[in-house]
Amino acid sequence: MSYDLARSPQKLLTPALIFNIYLPLIFISFVILFMPLEAVFQYDTDEGIQLAKAMLYQEGFQLYSEVWNDQPPLSTVVLAGWLQVFGHSIIAARLLTLVWATVLIWTVGQLVRHSAGTIPALLAVVWLTLSSNFLQLSVSVMIGLPAIALALLSLFFINHYLQGGHWAYLLVAGASFALSLQTKAFTAFLLPLFVLPIFLPQLQFPSYKGRKLTLTQRWQAVLITLLSFAVVLFLTWLLLPSPTLEQIIGAHFNSELREELSEHRGQVLVFLSWDYEYLGLLLIGLGISLWRDRGLYLPSLWWVTALILLLNHHPVWYHHYLLLTIPMAFIMAEAAKTVIVHFRKTPWRERSWFSQGILAFALVLVFFPIVGIPIRANILNDYYHRFVQQSQRDFEMLEQVLAYQEETEWLFTDFPIYSFYANLQVPPEIAVFSRKRLESENITENELQAVVENYQPKQILMGRFGQLPSILEDHLNENYTKAYEHEELAQYLRDS
Repeated sequence: MSYDLARSPQKLLTPALIFNIYLPLIFISFVILFMPLEAVFQYDTDEGIQLAKAMLYQEGFQLYSEVWNDQPPLSTVVLAGWLQVFGHSIIAARLLTLVWATVLIWTVGQLVRHSAGTIPALLAVVWLTLSSNFLQLSVSVMIGLPAIALALLSLFFINHYLQGGHWAYLLVAGASFALSLQTKAFTAFLLPLFVLPIFLPQLQFPSYKGRKLTLTQRWQAVLITLLSFAVVLFLTWLLLPSPTLEQIIGAHFNSELREELSEHRGQVLVFLSWDYEYLGLLLIGLGISLWRDRGLYLPSLWWVTALILLLNHHPVWYHHYLLLTIPMAFIMAEAAKTVIVHFRKTPWRERSWFSQGILAFALVLVFFPIVGIPIRANILNDYYHRFVQQSQRDFEMLEQVLAYQEETEWLFTDFPIYSFYANLQVPPEIAVFSRKRLESENITENELQAVVENYQPKQILMGRFGQLPSILEDHLNENYTKAYEHEELAQYLRDS
């Protein structure tokens, strides 16, 4: 009897239960308690864009032909369906992103556990969770995190096959990556990196003794993965609204946009500085990878490739930083394990003074981000609750918009999230009203004026782009009266 009682706690703390049950539940609970889901009006202006597109799609407007859209269609279709099932609320929309964040955290935990062990995997998850902007992106109605989660699932299934799993895992891996690209195309560079481990065993996560594949079997595995990828990509292209190259590619590789947003050059280095306490352990991990540590090959290759791409591309937005923080968590966890194992391998007194100094410095860099966990959590808590205070202005303006809700068919605004809260439609041409679109001249002054003239919106709400009032000056003077102004926000009502 006493033996059974002693064994029961061990059964409740198996790695399978920790990573498959406890970790997802703890992450979800932590985010819900830590992050204000309802009290923050918007975490990012992209939230309003995604929600406005989903509302218009629900009403039958066609993406690309009617709703200008510079992103793949899957996220809009999924968000529209999710809101249809769970209700029209900001909490429901943000919980969808939290689901994807949980999938991402689960996948990271599984891959690092198989590579480095339970404790390093838990550290990797904590470090990633508390990295700059990860919590915000975990609840923001945006598409970068879901796309990376799907791509990471692809790597998980490829790894599962390489460790002895059925070939059907390759089908799932290819399908998952295709869905990632149909969510946001910035994960495209990861596909070659994730397929490489099939050819190069040294790039595999060394969880178990991997199967030995002949050259023919490797080619077959790659072809199965790519065939599944191509089929799912083709099917989603047939079943979902088909994007135009001009909207998808032109908006992202516009030379004028690069010139106008020149301040984004090197922005990725600023993002890295936000996680300064991680950088020492990261550099140790990158150094260890040169000493042929298999567990660090793939994440190091991922991190270096992403860094090179982001340094040579602009604009770079903070959600792009996820492409670095995820492999960073892998590298830090594996590096911490390697340093601690090396420390325990040889008694301290038997080491030379030089070896002692190097190892002591490495241990400091290991424990620095560990000791900093509660400090970072407290700083982030204060930071994210400032969003609540900043939201007061927006909720006050929302009351003014709602006051004329019944009279309003169309709402013209450069803050499209107001349309979601007020359950009003924005003209489909301006659902995607972003700085990127303005600077790249994918929407012109004449087109904006034409939108007002054609839709004759009852309300015009502006405050994000300072040039907008002058663009619409003639229409505002002739047909509109300023009804309310609060800080930078101004509400105009149509006279008749």
